[in-house]
Amino acid sequence: MDKKELYDQLKAYLDSNKENLTHKDQKIHLERSQKYFSPQDGFSKFEVFFEILKIKLSYVEAVYLLDKHHYHFDKTSQFDLIVEYCIKEGIYEIHKVNDLLMNFIGEKINTP
Repeated sequence: MDKKELYDQLKAYLDSNKENLTHKDQKIHLERSQKYFSPQDGFSKFEVFFEILKIKLSYVEAVYLLDKHHYHFDKTSQFDLIVEYCIKEGIYEIHKVNDLLMNFIGEKINTP
């Protein structure tokens, strides 16, 4: 699959979840301050995403690991939707995932 085709498929996936994203602006402050840090175990959601990609978990395994750390794929977050899409499509290379994240929302998963 070439880069343009991948971008087109990801855009279609994000568009199919557009109604969930309409409330994103209202939640920005909450997402930035609380969503990516779990006081229970000290792992950020970004760190959990990185580990999921590093060990190439299936979607079901990823959902389970996120739940163990008190997280989930948030349907109102483009970041989460892009990572979810990558896992479902078997795209585990962190540089490819970061490329998609940077092109669509200007953020990336920082590698430890």
